[in-house]
Amino acid sequence: MSNNKNSTFLIDNKVLERFRIWFLLFSVMGVIPAFGRRGVEITERFVERIVKLKKTTPMHTIHIISCLLVLHFPIFATDYFQQEVNYTIEVELDDVNHMLHGHVTMAYTNNAPHALKEVFILAMPNAYQKGTALYKQMAEGLMADMKLFDNPDNLGFCDSLYFEIDGEFHAYSIIEKNPDVLHIELKNPILPGETRLITTPFRVKIPNARISRLGHLSQDYMITQWYPKAAAYDRDGWHPYPYLAKGEYFSPFGRFNVSITLPANYYVGATGALQNEGEWERLYNRVEATKNDSSIAKFANTPPSDSAAKTLVYTQDNIHDFAFFASKTFLVEIETVDIDGREITAMAMYQPKNRSNWQSKGLEYIIRAMRFYSEEVGPYPYDYVTAVDGTIAAGGGMEYPMITVIGNAKGIMLDRVIAHEVGHNWFYGILATNERLFPYLDEGMNSHIEKKYIEKNYPEEELLGNIKSFGFNNGKQPINITSLTVLWVRGMPTNR
Repeated sequence: MSNNKNSTFLIDNKVLERFRIWFLLFSVMGVIPAFGRRGVEITERFVERIVKLKKTTPMHTIHIISCLLVLHFPIFATDYFQQEVNYTIEVELDDVNHMLHGHVTMAYTNNAPHALKEVFILAMPNAYQKGTALYKQMAEGLMADMKLFDNPDNLGFCDSLYFEIDGEFHAYSIIEKNPDVLHIELKNPILPGETRLITTPFRVKIPNARISRLGHLSQDYMITQWYPKAAAYDRDGWHPYPYLAKGEYFSPFGRFNVSITLPANYYVGATGALQNEGEWERLYNRVEATKNDSSIAKFANTPPSDSAAKTLVYTQDNIHDFAFFASKTFLVEIETVDIDGREITAMAMYQPKNRSNWQSKGLEYIIRAMRFYSEEVGPYPYDYVTAVDGTIAAGGGMEYPMITVIGNAKGIMLDRVIAHEVGHNWFYGILATNERLFPYLDEGMNSHIEKKYIEKNYPEEELLGNIKSFGFNNGKQPINITSLTVLWVRGMPTNR
């Protein structure tokens, strides 16, 4: 290797073969357990990518491989396991009172080698109150207009809970200072390999979207972190983290079957595969209307909600969360493309006022990002990907499995934000590490690929700046500074 700091790192065949073997181990131990038979295909594609590496491989590619291997070293141990939680959710939107009325069934399978005597449930809408970890974090960081918390109409909650486990009532308690974390002592332990049905009705007051990720702006809805959800459990125990604006998630994988009832004239983007053929026809009709300049003006004003309701059904295997976005004014673009031999349907949904920013470009950016990440990281294992235009207080964009919401952005920045948020499907979505403890394994890795995307598509632009500007203390903090670290220093509840 030359002394030039921009030189290429040379890999001989022996080194390449070692990477191939280690990466195969990473895939077998990490991806196949999560994705089953489809995981075998993902593994084969990853190994194929490594085998095709040339003898002159850029150093940043080696860094990616090394980081992924470090990320998955713990799962090589024999005590590794993943819990499985399959969800069946029925929910109805009341867009007059901004409420959700629902029922959830969690089929909780204990894959741990020991029995569970308790479970923790997250009811994250309860974070949208004064005194919570969310409130304190936002107050410390001046992350929002704190006067929003003074108006009860702006706040959120999750109530009407009545937990039954295999049909038997179980009382729950609220963790001190964290009303969004619930604890249930089990009357009978969940034995290794056993599946229990945990059920409850629930009611959610949807907060003002200017506070954080869950919310509404008039009758536009961003429904995220909304249903009673099992906390993650692994060999380190339970991870019952309270909801934070700056601090993301860690959840078990499972299968989701979600039925959403709402007025018939809403357009919905959601995690998963839409099962209603009639709704697909309506979406494609909206695509045609979106192309018609003369029809756009009438879409700008929000119409009254239809008195008739519809129920949309979404299903998906191997995901760890479910989000949906609903508006009566969304414009829609849809295209099905072949990426790595797999047909993937991409969808862009945006507001009429942002049509000049999004039309044609938004969908193009989604598809281009999908192709780039599939080439750089590995194949996308789902059939759908959606980006939704929405004003959020949680930053430029926010990712959820198979769908992302994008804040106010246009031009190159719209491309960058879409690429970044779509890219989270690989790190947040597929690898799904504990982001409260190791946020760089998602945000850091994803930002690295995003940087390559920008460099390829905008080689003359200086968009990313000095990465030190994103850190504390002029960039001198450890790479693994976390939301939990910051909260602990400030004396806030962390449940750790």
